[in-house]
Amino acid sequence: MSKIDISIFFEAHSLFQNLSRTNLDHLIKHAQRKTFEKDQFLFFFGDEAEALYIVISGDISIENMTLEGRSTILATLSSGQMVGELALFDGGLRSASARVIRKSEVLIVRRHILWDVIKNNPDTLLDVMKMVISKLRRTNQQIEYIVAHSLKDRLILCLLEIYDQSGSVITLTQSELAERLSVSREKVNISLKQLEKNNWILLGRKRIELLNVEALRQKIEL
Repeated sequence: MSKIDISIFFEAHSLFQNLSRTNLDHLIKHAQRKTFEKDQFLFFFGDEAEALYIVISGDISIENMTLEGRSTILATLSSGQMVGELALFDGGLRSASARVIRKSEVLIVRRHILWDVIKNNPDTLLDVMKMVISKLRRTNQQIEYIVAHSLKDRLILCLLEIYDQSGSVITLTQSELAERLSVSREKVNISLKQLEKNNWILLGRKRIELLNVEALRQKIEL
């Protein structure tokens, strides 16, 4: 992605649309573009939080380790979404790890650079706070959903979230879906077969097509 492309990306992002040309150029000048391969980490739990990450392409999982040493995925982020907003406020330690689950390209904006911009644009700080609160609320809802619902319903919710971002054809493997749901591939396969039997989805090689989105939403009452 060239500097021109980075400019377009920043200008199109809702968080930066109210910035002046001067401040936008400041971000573009100092933003670092970096590509991460599958299973690389942007950062680990306990790392110092020094930057904000914006996903250009690919998928990033936010995860923690259980006491038994098992990885639990808290959220999955894709193009246009941000990782590390809390670093803007306290510069504290990371509360979770960020792992690449599909080759990803990100923009890295150092905390002090972003604060230089925010100090001149209070509305942007308000937008960041709204985004953080919205993400925390959604995370709480997801935790409640995991506790109260079956794997099939959680799988449907995951498929619909991807559909809302990318359309009806989902190019993820069953193993990648299992990672997102923190379950085995075999359990995901069983649930997918049940959905296919209902003619709600169509399974292909490394792809899943949603055939009846309305039925899927009704199943989980979204």
